[in-house]
Amino acid sequence: MQTRFHVTHNSSQRKCTGMTVTRSTTNTCPPSCPVHPDSGGGCYDALGNGRFHRAKHDKGLYKSTDLETFTQRIESDPNWSSIWRYAEGGDLPGEGDRISLPGSMSIVKACNASRRRPIIYSHKPVEGIHQRGARADRIHNREALRALLAAANGFTINVSCETREQVQAAHALGFDAALIVPTDAPRTDKTGAVALVGCPNAYDGRVQCGPTWGNGRKACGGGEPLCIRKGRGFAVTFPAHGAKRVALSAMLISNGN
Repeated sequence: MQTRFHVTHNSSQRKCTGMTVTRSTTNTCPPSCPVHPDSGGGCYDALGNGRFHRAKHDKGLYKSTDLETFTQRIESDPNWSSIWRYAEGGDLPGEGDRISLPGSMSIVKACNASRRRPIIYSHKPVEGIHQRGARADRIHNREALRALLAAANGFTINVSCETREQVQAAHALGFDAALIVPTDAPRTDKTGAVALVGCPNAYDGRVQCGPTWGNGRKACGGGEPLCIRKGRGFAVTFPAHGAKRVALSAMLISNGN
């Protein structure tokens, strides 16, 4: 499968109303991910509308671009929002578990040049945080993320974690983290070494990621979304949701979350 990128302007999603939202093909998803779309493990993008859009995009049924054109559009497309969502489905450039540093850096540089800031998460395995995948890939990804974050101007790349221990390890290495938690987890949890702060939208549907356009909506973080903040000192959590939220919650509780 060739890596392709799909772009939606003026998204109608509740969280991303009016924002640019993109997705990359499934070959960028790390096979070692415990909720990989092919594993049946509860990936939010393998269920409901996400599954529909993922399948059509992977099959080439959506208008899409290669990486070079994608980065050109980040820089020059007048309809691209100032805060945008990278890969609502998919991951950073790079086949499988390994991050493509040149490919990912081209996105970072395009964002810097255009002053457009992405909300990004990556579930590719990182040495010192995850135990899955090949160690060579984990080491490569750790150094790639360090280089990307050093270059990123005004935004971060969130390392997706599976346990609280991984969150602590990520912060010890200087990375910002995100974590899925059981559906009944408290909105804020400061009992561990790293505070956990729930995604505001999960608790108040009026909150959205980007700038608001009225209709009683509120901008996350007063216009500075929690997930975009570099070096924020806390992890952002997302309660398990979707058709498999009960099974996913059970797995998370067994992991100590």
